This record gives sequence, structure tokens and C-alpha cells, in this order.
Amino acid sequence: MRNLVTQCEHQILSVNAMHFGVPQCRDRWIAVFWPKGARKPDLDVRPSAFCRVCEQDIAAVQCWKHPTKKTGRYDYRQRGQYTYHCPRCVRRVQPYYRCAASVIDFSDRGVPIGERHTWQLPQLKPTTMQRIADGINQFFKRPQLPPLEAQEVPHIDGIAPFGITYYSNGKPYSIYEPFCTFSTHERCGLVFPPADGSLDIHKCSFRMLNEREIKAGSGLPPQYEIVADSKEEVTRQCGHMVPPPLAQWVAQRVIAAI
Repeated sequence: MRNLVTQCEHQILSVNAMHFGVPQCRDRWIAVFWPKGARKPDLDVRPSAFCRVCEQDIAAVQCWKHPTKKTGRYDYRQRGQYTYHCPRCVRRVQPYYRCAASVIDFSDRGVPIGERHTWQLPQLKPTTMQRIADGINQFFKRPQLPPLEAQEVPHIDGIAPFGITYYSNGKPYSIYEPFCTFSTHERCGLVFPPADGSLDIHKCSFRMLNEREIKAGSGLPPQYEIVADSKEEVTRQCGHMVPPPLAQWVAQRVIAAI
């Protein structure tokens, strides 16, 4: 194995699925190897973005906060190691992304929180209720406006729902952002506003993502079938996968160099 490595050259990529048409913020580390002397694949990730300073679309450039460390996470509303910038004015930009709303089934509103006992569903934990209360204050009391970078934004009548995450640092988030990173267990839920126009938390409807949303949020086409006997198994497989559009982009670049 060591001899094989010494006969190869390689490049390490730190990429996020949200920049490859996948409505999910999912960081991935990918290593590409090729024989020494062979043509080097073009693995320069240049996602399209709008520069507000230059007032035009540009091919963004990946920039590292610490030049000596070029692996890590994308700095999307969190502590990350790299960002994207305009090649003209060098200002930071946010590449276009496909928002979570593009794959949400708005006809499936879940069950009103105050009626969960009627449906024999467990009561939500205090931490979940607090996240929902925070989301009501953040997203229901003022309209959610899609950012310029969000693509495939559907028309929504009335107040748009919001998402919540179940990680240890879980929080509410706009459906005009990508989904949170899918794990092997259900971690993403949706909260819909009360039908009567109030902001009563007990009249809000809540549900976890359904199977179709989990698959679409992982970048799988509608016709793709996962061999699984339960939603839990679908969730597990999607939590393990590298989103296909991301893997396809890398494979296409490698094939083009052959």
C-alpha cells in the first residue's frame, strides 16, 4: 500500500453539498489520487455566486482562514475554516444554494402540538418546546424573506413554516436555508403555523421530515428507490451517504482528465 501511495499524486477537497445543488448543509472531505505523470484533474471548486459589490454573478474562490490549514468546514453561520470570495473585489460572497423549501411537502402539516395525546404521540420535550417557541418569535412574528442566494423557492400562501434541529446545539432555522446535516437518526423537524392565524404554540403543527423529504434533501432523484423496510433504515442510509451530485461532480472531473 505504501508503494502505491508513493507512485501517486493527490489532492484533498473540503466541500459542502449545498454548493452542488443539494438542499442540505453537509461538509465532506474527499481525497483524489492519480498516477504520477498522469494528467491532473481540474478539482477547483468555483460555485456561482452574486457579488453585491461588483453587482454581477461570479465564480467564487475558496479562501482559507489559515493558509497553512486547508481542510475543514464551510463557514456557514458557524465556525468554519473556509469561505468563498469574489475573484474581482475579494469581498466575501455566499454561493447560490438550493433551499430546504424546494423539497418540503407543504400538504403534510403534521399534528397540532396540543393534540399529540389524542394521536397517541409522546409529548415534546421542554428543550424542543423552547426551540419551537424561539422559532415562533423569530419566524412567525415577522415574515420570512428568502435571501438572494436561495434557489428553487416555492410560492407559499400565508406564513411559511420553519425547521428545528435535534442536535445538542439544536435551534430553529428558516426553510429558505438548506436542511441541517442529516445524521443516521432523525434530527430535523418542521413547525407549521396555526390555521386560525394565532401564534399559540399548542395550535402549531409539528412533524419530523418524511421519507420523500429525507431522500430529496440528500440529493436523490424522485425515482430513486432505497431498499429499506422502515423509515429508520432510510434515514440511516441517507445519513451515511455522500450526496450523489457532489460525488458525480468529482467523478466527472476525474473522468475528464483520463
